[in-house]
Amino acid sequence: MNSLINLPLLPNELMPWRSAIERLKFQNRVCTTFIPKETNKECCVCNYNHPKSDLPRLNEKWNWKKHTKQETTNCYGILPRSNSPYLRCDIETDLEQLCFVLFGVWNMPVPGLIMRMIGDIDTTPNIKIEKELLKGISDAALASDAWIITNGYKEESISELVGEVVYNSRIRNTCTAFSAIGVGKWGNIHDCHKLEQRNFNIDSTAHTGHGRYKLELNHTQYLFFDDGTCDSLDTGEFASNLARQISRGARRRIPLITILAGGTPHSLSSIYTDLENKIPIVIISKCGPLADLLFKYLKLTENSYKDMSATDHDVNEVQHDSSSDSDDDIDAKISDEVLSKDHIDLSSPSSTNEKLKRLLKVLGRYRHEFVNDVRQLYSIVRQQEYESQGKRLPAGELLSVEEEKALESYLYQMTSCLNAPFRDNIHLFHAESSESLKETIFPTFVQARNNLSQIKKKYHTTIDEQLHLALRWSIGDATDNQSVATTQVWNDTNKAKQNRLLLIDALSKNMLMFVMNFVKLDIDFTVLFPPATTTSKRIVSRWSRKYHYLEELYSDAKRINYDPLYLLDQISKKLTFTEEKHLVVVLEKLVGDFMRPLYDGQPDVELVLLGTEIDMENKDNNNAEHIYRDLFLWCILTYRLDMAKIFLGQLKTRICSALIAAKILKSLSAYAPDYVAKDTLYSRADEFETHAVEFVRHAYMNDKHQACELIMRCTKIYGGVTCLQMAVTADCKRFLHEDACQALLTNIWYDKVDPVREQNLLVINILTFGIAQIFLSIYQKHFSKYSGIKPESYMIRSEKPKRLLNKNGIDYTDDYGAHGTVFQHFSHFHNRPIVKYCYSCIGYILFLIFFSYYMLFAFGPLSKTNHMHWTEILTIITVTTMLFEEFRQVLSQDSRSLMGKIRSYFDLKNRISNLVLVLPAYLLFYLGLVLRFTCHTPESFESARIVMAIDLELCFIRSVLFIGIASHLGPKIVMIRKMTNDLLLFIIVIVIFICGYGVTSRSMTAYGSTVFSAQKLFNDIIYPVYYFVHGSIDNERNQLEAKPDISTTVVTQIIFAFHMLFVNILLINLLIALFSFKINDVQTQARYVWAYDRCDIIRTYHARPALFPPFTFLISALHFGYRLWKKLYGICFRRGKPYNDQSQCFKMIPINDDVDYAWSEFERYSTNGYIRELLDDLNTALAKGISTDISSQSVSTQVDELRRIKRTISEFQDDLEDTLNDNDDKLGSIKSIVTDLKTRVIRMEASSNQTNKQINDLKTSLDRIMTALINSNIGKFTPPISPDISRANSLSQKHHSTLTLNRSNEQLTTIDHPITSQHRDRLAPTNICITYADQPNNNTDL
Repeated sequence: MNSLINLPLLPNELMPWRSAIERLKFQNRVCTTFIPKETNKECCVCNYNHPKSDLPRLNEKWNWKKHTKQETTNCYGILPRSNSPYLRCDIETDLEQLCFVLFGVWNMPVPGLIMRMIGDIDTTPNIKIEKELLKGISDAALASDAWIITNGYKEESISELVGEVVYNSRIRNTCTAFSAIGVGKWGNIHDCHKLEQRNFNIDSTAHTGHGRYKLELNHTQYLFFDDGTCDSLDTGEFASNLARQISRGARRRIPLITILAGGTPHSLSSIYTDLENKIPIVIISKCGPLADLLFKYLKLTENSYKDMSATDHDVNEVQHDSSSDSDDDIDAKISDEVLSKDHIDLSSPSSTNEKLKRLLKVLGRYRHEFVNDVRQLYSIVRQQEYESQGKRLPAGELLSVEEEKALESYLYQMTSCLNAPFRDNIHLFHAESSESLKETIFPTFVQARNNLSQIKKKYHTTIDEQLHLALRWSIGDATDNQSVATTQVWNDTNKAKQNRLLLIDALSKNMLMFVMNFVKLDIDFTVLFPPATTTSKRIVSRWSRKYHYLEELYSDAKRINYDPLYLLDQISKKLTFTEEKHLVVVLEKLVGDFMRPLYDGQPDVELVLLGTEIDMENKDNNNAEHIYRDLFLWCILTYRLDMAKIFLGQLKTRICSALIAAKILKSLSAYAPDYVAKDTLYSRADEFETHAVEFVRHAYMNDKHQACELIMRCTKIYGGVTCLQMAVTADCKRFLHEDACQALLTNIWYDKVDPVREQNLLVINILTFGIAQIFLSIYQKHFSKYSGIKPESYMIRSEKPKRLLNKNGIDYTDDYGAHGTVFQHFSHFHNRPIVKYCYSCIGYILFLIFFSYYMLFAFGPLSKTNHMHWTEILTIITVTTMLFEEFRQVLSQDSRSLMGKIRSYFDLKNRISNLVLVLPAYLLFYLGLVLRFTCHTPESFESARIVMAIDLELCFIRSVLFIGIASHLGPKIVMIRKMTNDLLLFIIVIVIFICGYGVTSRSMTAYGSTVFSAQKLFNDIIYPVYYFVHGSIDNERNQLEAKPDISTTVVTQIIFAFHMLFVNILLINLLIALFSFKINDVQTQARYVWAYDRCDIIRTYHARPALFPPFTFLISALHFGYRLWKKLYGICFRRGKPYNDQSQCFKMIPINDDVDYAWSEFERYSTNGYIRELLDDLNTALAKGISTDISSQSVSTQVDELRRIKRTISEFQDDLEDTLNDNDDKLGSIKSIVTDLKTRVIRMEASSNQTNKQINDLKTSLDRIMTALINSNIGKFTPPISPDISRANSLSQKHHSTLTLNRSNEQLTTIDHPITSQHRDRLAPTNICITYADQPNNNTDL
């Protein structure tokens, strides 16, 4: 259902339930008496706009029972902008009649649970609580096919969240079983009268009104009760009564729970009634005033309630000891304040006080606070009631008698909720708790079922049913506690069909936790999915007995996934999966036709042809593995990827399974509707490739040799494919680059030769073409025990080692040592891939030499005197042999069909060289050969020479492919290949500019001088402009300078300048920058592409005949003759028994099932650690509620996002560590520099202090000398006194520019006038300083 789609109303004939509604004669109410409000005399209390007829009596109060009348309703049908039915009914309508409408008229399925949602308009929960509500409500509704009952108002948060849950579920699955029913007041709907006019084209202007609430249009059904008012208070009592009637109506026992997510004080009576009827309540904190108040005091009194519930005797004793007179006084005071003498629920004032005191005991010291909070809550109710009745709120806080009774009722109901037995049916949820909302709703649901069983024993829940419920709700704790006791029940063959249907239903609904807990029970899947018996009465089906359970899994009801990336049905409309053949066709399209069909009953026969011995006694032991495989493939094909990980953990052959999943997802991307979906599928495929990589790494860490064998093993449950074969087909280059894969390829490449210790010996054997191997074999066979080489092998020479692998597959691990003959060793040496490669390189070099020789010196027209040179004849024979070898390679591809083999050989993504180099080289050679024999004149023979020359160029370029096997040169070739793609795009751009300038310029400067022919166009237009790129522009400039004043020349020069600027500067530099970026981008990918190419080369030379062309043709002919002789010999001399032709294949084939079982067990135990970690991450993500969506895409997307964030954080941490290390180094160097500077400063300060000290000592000495000179009358000038040059004085002296001698009105004598005693007496006490003045000295300045 989509609220955004504006659907037209259905006509009456399209509503088959219209006649049923008419027969039931539902009523609605209309106000008949105009009673004005106190606040607005022009408006009736009912809030409808209607004439002032039938005026009331004086001071008459409006009452809906007295002042309204019933009329037959005509408001029912389909809501605008929605496809949901609705009905307007009277508030006094029989609730059982409404139940009949829901079940019988609207044909709603019987729910497994009813959830009554109570919220409020004024409170909005925070984001975290909204997420919990979305997750918990959706999980609970899906697990139990529930009915959710709300008031349907969009302004209420809980109704809007329920609508969002319904909307999201309907987008992904239109067959969602749960429903959301909006039960609200008709008069509160915005423009409800317009809805009536729109549906039936009647004029209802007599009664019009405007409700305050808009409808939440994503609910599935709507029931509107009418009390004759408009825009009035809706307490929710009608919806709660309807929910209780649906739950416990006529012969119905449906569990009902109430979820209080906020709530107004008016909802308290509904809560109280539910608890009286033993209907469990879930209270969510921080959602509204009523829920917060109950949650607060339920938490505060939790401990005291537990103490009071121990025993009645102990409770009375504890209360007697702990209570005091003051407590009793407080209780009495509270009772007097809030209780009147005529309490509606109690018989006498004394009993009222006693009951209230008993109920308030649980509150302890919080009693006063509790009463105040209840009073504050009631004030809200009081204000709302006055507003709805159109009255003015009285001034002051005094309550009327009726209001006091209402307050008494609120207080009594609140305290009752805090005490037994009501409290036992209340469950609390807090967003900060570790428990999810679903885990809180589940025990509430179980309690509701148990409460129903107390009414009737037939509804009692057994342990088996409880386990079914726990699994369906994906509650792990419940299943863990009951799994041991119920495993036998689940494995019971009598209940196998019931359990199988339950599991299939959970699989179709993508209930991850259910399936995960189901698998944890260690249930025997062979019991759940047994072969169909021939005696069973089954409908004729096109599925075999062995795979009959797949018929239900692939049915439309169970197969279809409403995830946008479910693309299985997009493959072909003819594939309806009504028979096994359709599934075989799908797997052939998505995986490849090289995998033998899994579901046609022939794989065992074909595996026998491969040489695998089938142990028929242990064949049934693999049934569980086949069932897990089928469920895993079903999950991948239907895009339930997280579910697939659960069954991946149950499989033993996990590496191949993960690679097949990656291949299927990449193949499904071809049917993706957009690039986003395609990128998502590729990212999910990369995720499964990562799983396969991790599996191989863990196995390689445990045992390197067995890990290599796992990659090449013939996997029987997948039609005999190998992990390496699937990795190549799925283009999993990261997997091929793993150490285990490279070690495996190295072992196959050298084939029982140590590439390090026996490298020199291998070179000698290759140079001698295997002759040295003969002598080496003789030496090792007869003389090696004296030289100490492998003496242990000769101690058991008489015992031939047991063969573990079939001889027609990869068997480098089987070492036969000296037991083979010399000829066998010689033949085995020549059949090693590395030897074949070396021979091919030598042969190709000779081929290029011969081809080049006769093209340079012996290639001319044939005549009587000029015959074909022997090098040309040998070249023709060699090329023909090479062509036959190419045909053999095409036929040896893994695909079983001819078209599949051709597509595999000319793979545009990874084998583009076969299409652009190999195939054109052969075509050009034979085309040149035809021209060579048909052209006899020198002029016509040029065409043959041109074709052969181009072919020779391609042959030289093709030789680059031979060096791709090298680890250092291979990635560089990959870079060249990647950069060629960018170069082609650049060529297209530059050709456009070349043609643009060439045609434009020649049309102005060379009009009429160009002849319309291809040769002339290229010579005059294309070639000259192309040479501009290489800097050859002199001819163009000379042509333009010849006529510089012509207007066309001027314009051409301008265009030429822009052309040179754009092409030679911009585009060329752009190409350089693009190449630089490409190199950096391809640097890491080049290793992966090289690993893929290396695997392809090794596989090619493994199947290639020994020696090199043209001798390979002889080897192939001998092999063909041997096989033909064997076949004829078997027919003639073995009584017509045909020869079992076991052709060579690129896989390890076990000799019996024991070897295959050992491989499976090793793979299982080696990868258990990683698969547990993977499933634990998935379980944690589900438990923490990472996703709020219903589909599998949301959960898997959130898990992928979490892993991506983890990887990003890890990379950030690595970068941060590197940065910190660099910073530490830099800080260390800075610290050393600062330390050095500090040391130098300290030394300078010490040196400065020492210098100052010496200057001070010198000054003191000079002062003494000067004083002595003055006293001894030496000199004719007044001796100066040295100034203090300490730091303080030097700083103080900076503030003075010049200091002169203060003579105090005394004159100094000159040389001719000696100093008298009077002058000496006056001069002695005077302080004289020497300063450096700016002006020059004279006779008076000193």
